[in-house]
Amino acid sequence: VVFRRSSLSNKTKDDCDGIMEDDNYGYGDGGELISKDLIAPTFSLVANTRPWEYVQVEKLVTCAAELDLWYSAELLCDAAIASTTHDEKKVMMATKLSKISTTEELLTDGPATVTSIPRDSIGHLAAAAIIDITFDYRLYRRADAFASKYYSFGGPARFAEARFLHACDTITKVVKRRGGPVKDQE
Repeated sequence: VVFRRSSLSNKTKDDCDGIMEDDNYGYGDGGELISKDLIAPTFSLVANTRPWEYVQVEKLVTCAAELDLWYSAELLCDAAIASTTHDEKKVMMATKLSKISTTEELLTDGPATVTSIPRDSIGHLAAAAIIDITFDYRLYRRADAFASKYYSFGGPARFAEARFLHACDTITKVVKRRGGPVKDQE
């Protein structure tokens, strides 16, 4: 079976319209609940077909994150950024980053700061959505990973905020566990 990109994009648009018709995704209003088994392939299809003229990527990223489909949310962001920068190479998933990755490694391995792309591009919107939703859910370690990975699109303010909140959260956890003073190791 051979599909034209435009017909597949229209089908993907129809699927996304069904998902996004309300902000609850079917919760609380007696509507049909969205199954993760059905929606995850739709997000993958969107990431592969990239029908950005038909769908709002930031809403899809937010929907994926709210349904705890972080891999799908990140896949959508990577596709949006690849479309924005016309970079089709495979990108490393932030959920696979090792704990020992340094800031310098993350920033030098990623794309250089993008200045020629408008700040309202789909790449910027997707990166802002995934970083902001991690802040909203107080997932500061994940926010730090995403802000590091998408530094060129999320910006230095989100990066600094994510680093600061991740550090504060880590220190709070250490103090609660040990009940003693925290030593500065740097």
